[in-house]
Amino acid sequence: MPVRFSSLFAMEILDSRGRPTIAVRATLASGATVHAGVPSGASTGSCEAVELRDRDPIRYGGLGVGSAVSHVNGPIAQALVGHSFDTLEQLDAELIALDGTDNKSRLGANAIVGVSIAAARAFAAESGQPLWRWLQPDAGVARLPVPHFNVVNGGAHARNALDFQEFMIAPLGVPSMAEAIRAGAETYLALRGELIKRNLATGLGDEGGFAPEIAAPEDVLELLLEAITTAGYTPGPSGVAIALDPAASEFHRDGRYVLEGEGSVKTSDEMIEFWDEWVTQYPIVSIEDGLDESDWTAGRS
Repeated sequence: MPVRFSSLFAMEILDSRGRPTIAVRATLASGATVHAGVPSGASTGSCEAVELRDRDPIRYGGLGVGSAVSHVNGPIAQALVGHSFDTLEQLDAELIALDGTDNKSRLGANAIVGVSIAAARAFAAESGQPLWRWLQPDAGVARLPVPHFNVVNGGAHARNALDFQEFMIAPLGVPSMAEAIRAGAETYLALRGELIKRNLATGLGDEGGFAPEIAAPEDVLELLLEAITTAGYTPGPSGVAIALDPAASEFHRDGRYVLEGEGSVKTSDEMIEFWDEWVTQYPIVSIEDGLDESDWTAGRS
């Protein structure tokens, strides 16, 4: 079913870190209204599309998104409002052409993504389907992804000695989303108790995980195993597993991985061996960004 915007409006809002980001509101010709908020990460890859920020030092420390907001309210609205689009792909192609750059640096990826998310919700609303069903019409029996709970923060997310950015728990072995949420919450509370037992701080990092002053990442994994068990679950895929996002690009320097917290420097192959040992030793089911984004030759020697 085609979508036609009768109005398109963006504004600056704050994310969970108190950093500005974009919210988009679109009114459809049918009278329906859809909204979208644009997520923003603390660490980004060098080849990611450009998140446009104002760089005005006297306003939000240069992190304002007024220019991206103005692009939604100006040229993007002018290009989309009053026009009919049959598919989200058609609308996205219009946005890409309007920007005209390889990395979305003219209009800003945050402006484009906000409008695209709103458009997806508009197509779903016009079809009378929930968004998840509209996005996957032929999915058969619907299954929600397993939630990952970011429970310990390091790296760019915390002012502690941990080099690795995110330690997560993933309740794989529970029967429902409700039970997964419960398992995550109970393990999180148990982890807090374990930190208190060890006289470690329970302050939080940027992503809501604890940010204790721990240098050795192995100590974090042992804490997670203890917390999972204390909460009444089995560590591993049949219960609550561990997932990691080390954000290795953040500690990759001059072709080496500099782990300041544990006082070591590793080559690419040594880093791979390190992860292999961890996966063997601990119930780790996922590692995101375990190597630098440009480390393409790792493991081939």
